[in-house]
Amino acid sequence: MSTTEPPLQLLQAPYFKHLSEVVAQLRRSPQLMLYLESASYRHFACTLCGDCCRQPWEIKVSEAYYRRWADVFAQEASGRFKEAMVLRKKPDKYAFADFRRQPGSYACVFLEPDQSCWIHTHHGEAALSEVCRSYPRSHKIVGHRYESRLLMHSCEAVPEQNARYPELLYRLQPVTHFASQQHETASDGFPGRYETWLLLGLLYDLLEQPLPVSVLARWGQAQSVLQEIYHLGLNRLQASHLHLMYEQRMQSLSLTGQPGSPQDQQTALKWLSSYVSAHPGLQSWLRQLRPDQLPPPLSAISAERFNHHLTLYLRNRLLNLPYLDHFAGSLNLWQHCFLITLQLCSLQGLMLYYLRTEAELSDDHCYRAIQFAGRALEQRTAFKEKAWIESLSPLACIEGIRILLSLDYGQAGSPA
Repeated sequence: MSTTEPPLQLLQAPYFKHLSEVVAQLRRSPQLMLYLESASYRHFACTLCGDCCRQPWEIKVSEAYYRRWADVFAQEASGRFKEAMVLRKKPDKYAFADFRRQPGSYACVFLEPDQSCWIHTHHGEAALSEVCRSYPRSHKIVGHRYESRLLMHSCEAVPEQNARYPELLYRLQPVTHFASQQHETASDGFPGRYETWLLLGLLYDLLEQPLPVSVLARWGQAQSVLQEIYHLGLNRLQASHLHLMYEQRMQSLSLTGQPGSPQDQQTALKWLSSYVSAHPGLQSWLRQLRPDQLPPPLSAISAERFNHHLTLYLRNRLLNLPYLDHFAGSLNLWQHCFLITLQLCSLQGLMLYYLRTEAELSDDHCYRAIQFAGRALEQRTAFKEKAWIESLSPLACIEGIRILLSLDYGQAGSPA
């Protein structure tokens, strides 16, 4: 990392007011951009569990890596790695080839029986491909609005790291060469540069309010924010509008868990059952639930832990809200928030599923649920196309969020 980078500072609550100060600074210095980082990013250390080496993900390598290492691997005495990398059908210099898998398995060809990596053992960390060196670290230019770094939930070590280092850090830095075109105004279905930051601060503050209600009840306030932005018009949204929304909500926050109708809850259960098809046990459990036979209420201890981990998950997901990637596709603001809500409610179901045979919800239950959500729910390119999320109107997304949030189990003592 360059030594000329400005030092990171703590982004503190209330986030909206802190980011308002950042906006004021950047209006005076438009040649700078906002950089956001999860504190856990720099504390991560690979546990060498080999789990990521057995997943059905692409392990792509660049053309430079292929040219440097293909012959080296092919000369290994056992002959195991003569064709360790296979060229892509449409190669480019960044995604030129992929590592092969072991016969009849998703396991990387370099994964040893003791779960160690042959490349790492014989040639050192520097010889690993860029994907293998960086995972689960995620470095994004988010819609040319800001730069961010965080850890991906799909790694089994990440949920605990995020819980241990929950802070958000930031700095103002010169615009990087690959983010020179910043979107000052609304584009790609998201607000402009400054409005995006203020919206992020508003959503974070809604999650952080010290009120005795669940995360889902707090996130429900986002529904009204999205509705107001829709009726105003994304292209007309200005910082002054978000300041007004913030003041109105901070002055009238009396959140209470409102029970959803049996019809809404049944619809939400049906959606979640379809979405979690990658977890047959949870899918079957959700299909058996009925609005009149919902899970028992959480104890105070379980509810506190439940809401704490859901808050951390949601805050991390929001950090890359406007990012248009391989998994989120070209979803707009409303569609992306609907998908995040679907993931949040699925994560809630996972935690309750793991709790069903235990007296209390443990941190390990939560870590296990978050890892599954990151691996099997966040990284699902086919579902958003199958469910036509990309074709949903803003109002349909807002209504869908309301229906999903009718299943709120995060209150201690009684279900919402």
